[in-house]
Amino acid sequence: MIKHQEHMVAPLSAEHHRRANDVIAKIKLAEQASKHTIELIDIILDLTEHGLHFYFLSPLERIGAGSMTMKVAKVGLGSTYKGMKMVISKVLKNLDDRQILMLTEFLEEIMHPAEAAGIAKIA
Repeated sequence: MIKHQEHMVAPLSAEHHRRANDVIAKIKLAEQASKHTIELIDIILDLTEHGLHFYFLSPLERIGAGSMTMKVAKVGLGSTYKGMKMVISKVLKNLDDRQILMLTEFLEEIMHPAEAAGIAKIA
C-alpha cells in the first residue's frame, strides 16, 4: 500500500477529485465495469496531464524560468502527453472488468481529500 511507503503528492482540484470519485462509484456499482472504460480513460488522462504540469512546469514557474524555457518545456510536455495519451487509451481499453476494478482501487488509494480547513485547495 502506498500509504506505508515514502511517496510524493500532487494537489488535485476539487473538480478532478469529484469526477474521479464519480467514475469510481459508477464502476464499482456497474454489472460490467468495462462499460465505463471511456470515462475512466478520460479522468486518468486528465489526472496525468495535471500531474505532468504539477511535477514539471510548476517548478519551472516557481524558479522564474524564462519564456523561451517555458515554451520549450510546454512543447516537450505536449509531445510527451500525446504519446502517453495514445498508450494509456490503448492499454486501458484492453482491461477486463476485474482489472478495471483493481485500477479504481488504486485510484482510491492515491486520492485524498484536503485534511484541514487551513490547507488551501486548488480551484
